[in-house]
Amino acid sequence: MSASPESVKACAERQSSCGVTGRKIEYVLDLMRIREQIRTLVNRCGDCGGRMVPIVYGYPNPELWERAEAGEAVIGGCVVESTSPSRVCRNCGKAR
Repeated sequence: MSASPESVKACAERQSSCGVTGRKIEYVLDLMRIREQIRTLVNRCGDCGGRMVPIVYGYPNPELWERAEAGEAVIGGCVVESTSPSRVCRNCGKAR
């Protein structure tokens, strides 16, 4: 289960009921910020900084078509090989 910054702050307001206080709260919030920064970096292209989206292989269903049209995924076709990329940059088209 993952806590949101709001739930951590709410817990801080009820310190006696959750057992987490002061510096621990700040530490948890720092870790949550770092996790979000890493998630953002992983989803960025190393060449141009554009947004990376998943390449989905197999026969596309209606939901996948909608995601592809919205720019949230790329349809990769039905043939998957061990060297097939898993993500592509929406900006420069570089696949990884």
